[in-house]
Amino acid sequence: MSRLLAALLLATPAMAQDIPACGSRTAITSMLAEDFGEVRRGSGLTYDDDAPVAAVEVYANPETGTWTMLTALPTGEACITAFGRNWSDAGPKGRPA
Repeated sequence: MSRLLAALLLATPAMAQDIPACGSRTAITSMLAEDFGEVRRGSGLTYDDDAPVAAVEVYANPETGTWTMLTALPTGEACITAFGRNWSDAGPKGRPA
């Protein structure tokens, strides 16, 4: 998994779209904390009708500015769906768009 993540992080955006980065949510979030110092900054649920389907979570390191978005399933699996740099917290009330 670490080779896959390294390839994903070094890939260009076009290349990154072709690399699946899925696995155990526990393993991925541990790696984000240990290797990048990222902690969960926010989350929300996706729904199909009225039933929750998945959680979307954003992990970030406010000091380095790196961030990662995960889609986590009820099965315990998760996929990295986006990542980047220059994270900025909106603050408790958010900022106007």
